[in-house]
Amino acid sequence: MKYFNLFILLFIGSVHVLFAQEDCQRSHCNWEFFDLEETVRGEVIYHEALFFSSDENVSYKTPRQMVLVQRGINANWNLVSSCPSLNCLSVTILRINQDTVRILNYSGDWLAIGSQIYVIPSNKRETLNFISHRLEKNGRKKKKGWRKDYKAAKTQLPMRFDTSVLKTSFGYLSNHSDEERQVFDCEQNQYKPIQHNSFQCRWNFFEIEKPIEGRIIKYEAQTQPCHLVGYASLAIVVINNNQDTIRVLDCCNSATFEEGATVIIEDGKYTNPVSIPYSKTIEDDQEMYRSNKFDNLVFRTTYGKLIRKED
Repeated sequence: MKYFNLFILLFIGSVHVLFAQEDCQRSHCNWEFFDLEETVRGEVIYHEALFFSSDENVSYKTPRQMVLVQRGINANWNLVSSCPSLNCLSVTILRINQDTVRILNYSGDWLAIGSQIYVIPSNKRETLNFISHRLEKNGRKKKKGWRKDYKAAKTQLPMRFDTSVLKTSFGYLSNHSDEERQVFDCEQNQYKPIQHNSFQCRWNFFEIEKPIEGRIIKYEAQTQPCHLVGYASLAIVVINNNQDTIRVLDCCNSATFEEGATVIIEDGKYTNPVSIPYSKTIEDDQEMYRSNKFDNLVFRTTYGKLIRKED
């Protein structure tokens, strides 16, 4: 992950957002808003959200569109958490590198203190409706030990870092990195760049900027001539004096190559979708479409034109 310097990302001055029913006399008026430029990873220091619980001491009410959660702390006091609308922002305090920041989000998931979470940048600006917390007496009459119970209940009020953490941004929370989410999206999408291969979602595609010389260690010829659907041969090639190994998809090339041949790889045509050689297998009781044993060993992949190098 690139070095994340919040001081560079801070706007010149503090960007004030429209506050709902606020005259900006509260502590969040001093928050310093900035835009995240990339997905970052941080450690959860604090997280609060109105989420449903199976705890029998928790009750839910929605009077006049105010979401209300009430949790019994002890015999005398309840902790009441409420939201002035049905869309209260969750507040997550994260430690990112050497900085501590506040991320405003709509995550209702439970986040354990100390857990690692990814923050995806969001350009969306929201009206700031926050969850409020207060202690409320359990019944009108004071019960025995109510003073002691009050002191104990005060320790249950959330430590919200309202004045100690000023750097604030909007974002989406995720347990997965950008790369992991891209793999998931690819696996869920039936219309993939390559047909008949279960492993393509983890291949890392790159473009050839200038011709590359290499040696073929595995070659699979395209199964049919190109017509309406693009067909490609597949070659596993070692390059850079055998220091790197790449996969080359050569679309609509009638030439064939033997293993061990020296080739020049030029930038090739890209056809979407493209069908590559494959065989259907059963592995761990699941159907798999493999092209060869390098499917999950070689990840760097390119569309290239293979040209035999003459001696």
